[in-house]
Amino acid sequence: MGGARSVEGVGRLRREIGHLILSRPDMLSAEGFGQLAGLGPAEMERRRLRREVLAFEVGDGRIRAPMWQVGGDRSLLPALPLLFEALGDDPWSVYLFLTSPHPQFDWAAPLQTLRNGVTAPVVAAAFEQGLEAHA
Repeated sequence: MGGARSVEGVGRLRREIGHLILSRPDMLSAEGFGQLAGLGPAEMERRRLRREVLAFEVGDGRIRAPMWQVGGDRSLLPALPLLFEALGDDPWSVYLFLTSPHPQFDWAAPLQTLRNGVTAPVVAAAFEQGLEAHA
């Protein structure tokens, strides 16, 4: 009985944390993200489905996407399709990998390395983490 309650509690905590993250000001609607990236609605959806844009479905067809994946020149964060391939087809896995401190980057988040235009070590670390998760 206690095990079922703690699994229930963990599920509730994950939903609450997810809601808090998706409510942050750097999380844009599909329309807002499209405007920032210079993408129309159809192109935004196409890129989301191809995993070129990190985005979350939040119900009723609504999308939230972190603005930090768009560069000053409106370019999208490089290597996202490879990160999805490495970490699984789950936006949360990619988001947490990119935004969490990582030992291979001196405890900085891999996102900073990607934003500096360096992709190979980030992709390698993601594949390594993906392999460890499935071992």
